[in-house]
This record gives sequence, structure tokens and C-alpha cells, in this order.
Amino acid sequence: MNNHKKYYSLFLCLIIIFLLSACQNKVSNVASSSNTTLSTEDNNSMSISVESIVNSETNIESSISETLSIESESSESDNVSDITIIEVAKEVSIENSYMILKAKMPQIKSNLNQELYDAINYEIKQKFEQDLESAKKDAMEEYDAFNATNETVALENLPASYSPMLVDIYYTIKCNDSNYFSMEFTTTTTRANASYSTIFFNVDKKQNKRITLNDIFGDNFLTIITDKVNDQIEELKKTNDWAYIEGTDPKLFIKNTFFYINENHQSVVVFDKYTLAVGAAGVLQFIIEK
Repeated sequence: MNNHKKYYSLFLCLIIIFLLSACQNKVSNVASSSNTTLSTEDNNSMSISVESIVNSETNIESSISETLSIESESSESDNVSDITIIEVAKEVSIENSYMILKAKMPQIKSNLNQELYDAINYEIKQKFEQDLESAKKDAMEEYDAFNATNETVALENLPASYSPMLVDIYYTIKCNDSNYFSMEFTTTTTRANASYSTIFFNVDKKQNKRITLNDIFGDNFLTIITDKVNDQIEELKKTNDWAYIEGTDPKLFIKNTFFYINENHQSVVVFDKYTLAVGAAGVLQFIIEK
């Protein structure tokens, strides 16, 4: 009887041990499965987070790049200057018994405001053609008149000596930078004395317009310029007193467009011969500081 109890007790112990072992394995599997699931979810979550961060950084970089690009384009546009190029549009050379002529007609090209310079080009063309035809006509008429009043020299059988008219049509660039464009266009005719006609073109590139003395010195420009010219003449008289006509008022000869801008951005007012001084003094020019 006692032996049966021992075997029964041993059997119960084995069953308990088996059940405990089985429970432990199950718990272990569940824990392992749970850990795997958690790990997978964590990995997926981390992967999504990393991808989001990468995409976010990419979007930020793209946004910054676009912003910089826009700012760069705006900056480049703001800094673009009016670049003016001067070309010789037409050149004429004549040399015969009554005339020696050299003429160049400029054409101005711009990268920003061509319409403004086209108007100037038109004025230049008009003056060029008029002065050219006028010079030809005057030279021919003068030559014909000379021949009509001078008989052939009998011994040499040659016409009396005749000096052909000298004509020069040309332009001079006074200033051409990012601030101003200034040009003088002149026709000079030489016989016993030289005579000339000229026009000036002055452009403020920052304002994209042609400018006058009124624009630079204001409505009182005549008085301002007159005072400054008189002061300079008084200084010049100390060395060339003979040249200047006493009592002449510069205000009477100041023209609103008869000036140019030099390379130092100073306004240079021009006076024709015989206005403020004798003819030998030539064309007078005065720098007028603002």
C-alpha cells in the first residue's frame, strides 16, 4: 500500500513538472512573438520617420534652392546696366577738285532702352544727311562761281588755282558708362575760316531719359550757370584779357541742351564762337559743378 502511494506521488510530480515546462515554453513563445512584432513595428516606425525626415530635408533644400534662384535672378535684373555700343552706320569719303569730305554717321545700340536711342539715331541721321547734301551743294556752287569769274591762264592752259572746301562730319563720345551716355555730333566746314554746327545728346541711364541743364540744375539753371561762368571768365582774364568781350551776358547764349557730360560726370556748358569772346578764342567750354 505504501508502495502504491509512493508511485502515485511520483506520477503526480512528473505531471506537474511537464505542465510547468509546457507553460514555460508557451510563455516564452508568446514573449518571443511579441518581441518580434514590437521589433517589426519599431523598425517600420523608424523607417517611416527616417523617410519623413529625408523627404522633409529634401523639400527644405528644394525650397531654399528655389528662393536663392529667385533672389539671384532678381539681383541680376536689378544690377543690369544700360550698355550702349556705338557703331559706324555710314561712312562717306569724297575728294575732287571742289571738295574734300570725310563723314561718319554713328548708330547707337542699347541692351535696355533701344527706343530712346532710336530717337537719337533718327536725329543723327537727319543732321548727317542734311549737312552732307548742304556741303555738296555749297562746294559745287562756290566752285562754279569761282570758275565763272576766273579766266583760263593762257600760258599754262589751266584754270586759276582753287582750294577745295574741307568738310568733316564726325562724332565724339564724351562719356559712356553705367550712369551716363554723352555724345557730340559735329559738322566742320573750312574755307578761309572754319565754321561748325553741333548737337549734343545726353542720357541719364539710371532714369532712362535724355537730360537737359534744367534737369541737372533746376529751374534756376540760367542764373546758376551764368554766375559760375562769370567767375571763371574773371579768372581767365588774368592771363587772356584780350580775348573776352566786355559786358557780354552769358545768360543770353546758354542753351538748355548745349552741353555734355564728361568722364567725371561734370556738366560742361559750351558757347559758340563770337558769343563771349573773339573768334580767335574758338568755342568756349566751362565746367559747371552742381
